[in-house]
Amino acid sequence: MADMSKVTQALYLPDMASKLVPVCGKPRVYEIQAKGKTQRLYFDAGDAINQITAWLDDLEPDWRSAYGEVSLKPCFISGQIKSGKSMLLNTVIPAVMAAYNNNMFKDVTVMKLDLRDLLPREGFYRMCRQLLAMVVREARDLGIDTLALQDAGSDLQNSDYAVIIPDITHIFRTLKVPLLVLVDEVQQLLLPRNDDGTLDQVGMASARTLLKSLLCNRNTNCLWAVTGSGMAVFWAQLALAPEHGYSMLTHNYVVWLPATHDKGGMNAVLESLVAKQPERGPPEARTALLGWAANSALLCYAFEDIKPKSREGFYETLENFIPRKLATEEQRKALSGLYDASAGCDLTQAPYLNAGIEMMLE
Repeated sequence: MADMSKVTQALYLPDMASKLVPVCGKPRVYEIQAKGKTQRLYFDAGDAINQITAWLDDLEPDWRSAYGEVSLKPCFISGQIKSGKSMLLNTVIPAVMAAYNNNMFKDVTVMKLDLRDLLPREGFYRMCRQLLAMVVREARDLGIDTLALQDAGSDLQNSDYAVIIPDITHIFRTLKVPLLVLVDEVQQLLLPRNDDGTLDQVGMASARTLLKSLLCNRNTNCLWAVTGSGMAVFWAQLALAPEHGYSMLTHNYVVWLPATHDKGGMNAVLESLVAKQPERGPPEARTALLGWAANSALLCYAFEDIKPKSREGFYETLENFIPRKLATEEQRKALSGLYDASAGCDLTQAPYLNAGIEMMLE
């Protein structure tokens, strides 16, 4: 029986994507507009828009070509924590695709998979059930209907993981409607644990195989873009992934995001933030942001999510933020075996780091 894939018209890419409108007189600064209203400014410090366009140029000849001839290169967004990876994934990539080459991707719909909802402590096979449920739910919300999805929905009640795992790959391998899959927090899938909390080595190997099967599935209707907080973990696991014709270390297109941005573009972003929320934070704290934040993503985070009531409260929040985020990242690396955890990774106790924070806040 033919698989009659279909998707709701209202959920096509042009109806979902924001627009990037250049700001006159401010190079590499764009307004992100949705439904005619400016949501925020985007500072393209790393030339990411051109990098995404080059990725689309590279895959254009093979997009929607005959099934089985080629596997489209996925896009990996790599950068340090709080460098704007998630915003690039969920907002900038759809916006660039929607405007690309006379609306070449006008019939594409977008599926967003945020893997932070997976629970690594429940082990790899239970995570697979969670992932399948997530895919089925997102597909139904988008109005996508295929026989593979219908079968997968029924199989969710099945405890046989020999059925669950193939269901996940089969959905994307047989899909006939063009789909852009945006995967965030990918490291969650790659670090499954046993019931006692130790790293599940067998599950990690299975996770790498599953990821390879998804990203290199030879379906030219399906395009993938991937990022996560722990990109060091991601790259380490890619190096160990099976090849089977394509090595994910080379069969990809990488958008590299810089850790630091120049102050000119960041000033423009800060002016936009202050104009929209003039009541947020004391004036001296806003000025201090430009000296503290290394890039515009961190600047937006501090301005919008940190809510200082005073100059002292602002500094205290920043001082706690840096060690906490870095310590979390180092713990991920230690867990994945990137280095010997016995060497110590508790950066909250590192004298040089605390001294550096004090210098930045003077």
